[in-house]
Amino acid sequence: MAYVAKPDLTECDREPIHLLGGVQSYGCLISTSFDFLIEHVSANVAQLLKLTPDTLVGRPLAEFFPERTVHMLRSNLQFVSPASGVARVFACDVLGRGALFDLSIHISGQSYVFEFEPRTDTTQRDQLALIQPLLARVKRAASVLDVCRETTAALQALSGF
Repeated sequence: MAYVAKPDLTECDREPIHLLGGVQSYGCLISTSFDFLIEHVSANVAQLLKLTPDTLVGRPLAEFFPERTVHMLRSNLQFVSPASGVARVFACDVLGRGALFDLSIHISGQSYVFEFEPRTDTTQRDQLALIQPLLARVKRAASVLDVCRETTAALQALSGF
């Protein structure tokens, strides 16, 4: 019988996943400084946003996005802190060309991170209208196990996963 060493999982919590340099193929990423100068972009911004990666870095975000999009990003950042997590925006025409994207907005170190995912579900949904009944189901749960089940069901309903 061959000896197989157990993996050392104590290193997992120190893995620098924020430095991997890649994103999922179905979305793209733009990172800016706090003054909205573009610092990093994923290579697939060309494919998904029709923007040339080489021309973005070092330039103001406002040169590539409509004023209303930059305003929307700034507004949503007011609800985000490194400790509070992520703001989500759904079905947004970020380029003013009719293509809708779902956005994830968060802070990482000294950067704002904007993730863009093309909207595949073209139906407009009121996210708050979806969340309220799901939260009510979680609040009615009688045990910790029931809370976990209801929360899982709610996350599945909201995310589609």
